[in-house]
Amino acid sequence: EDGSVTWEYSRQPQGVECFMVTLGPDRILRSIEQVLTQANFARIEPGMTKLQVQRRLGKPGKTEYFQLKQEQVWSWLIDHRMPGQRIYFTVTFNADERVVRSGPFTEQYN
Repeated sequence: EDGSVTWEYSRQPQGVECFMVTLGPDRILRSIEQVLTQANFARIEPGMTKLQVQRRLGKPGKTEYFQLKQEQVWSWLIDHRMPGQRIYFTVTFNADERVVRSGPFTEQYN
């Protein structure tokens, strides 16, 4: 609205950060925000659109489609410090491309 521009710098799918850099209408840096945070995860609510989620969290590191459920799941890697496990934040969309649920998911591997 005011002519500001926001650029996304994601370290997904292997990194655990996504930065949103906002430049004012004068093209002077206004803010840099790491958006993959618990506070932003808590703001993801049922009914939100894909665009609203992407503007909040950035492009997902992984997307999967489940034909039988008619659902798409977006995932962001948020922690990989523990040997043998990765933690993702996932957002599930229905056929209308609206959020139906979200939350953490832990993947175990060898």
